[in-house]
Amino acid sequence: MEVTVNGKRVVLRDKITTRDWDGIKAKWDELSELGFDKAPWQKRVALFQSFVESWEFAGDPQDVDAWGDLDRFDEELPLQEAIFLKFLQPKFERSKNLVSGFTTPSEGQSEIPGLEES
Repeated sequence: MEVTVNGKRVVLRDKITTRDWDGIKAKWDELSELGFDKAPWQKRVALFQSFVESWEFAGDPQDVDAWGDLDRFDEELPLQEAIFLKFLQPKFERSKNLVSGFTTPSEGQSEIPGLEES
């Protein structure tokens, strides 16, 4: 998935593997305990690096120092917002719908998004 932040193209990961989720969830939980706004910026970056494949900003998004060079208000915060709203929120909504219960599928159709029955 591609988003544009302050005129720069940012490529977010297409998917989060089951293998990767535990590490991401651990970072998320740690930030929740510390308080997201109170956590050191490097801790926030460690979480957001999990979602960014590439970008047109200077440096490599897997290098914490490259994130430290982003403009806080014109680059970092809009990038965080894009990750939450464009990437995470739809995935969380989808998983919430899966957990909340299913309706009876109609002829040959699965009630699970992304699953097709033959």
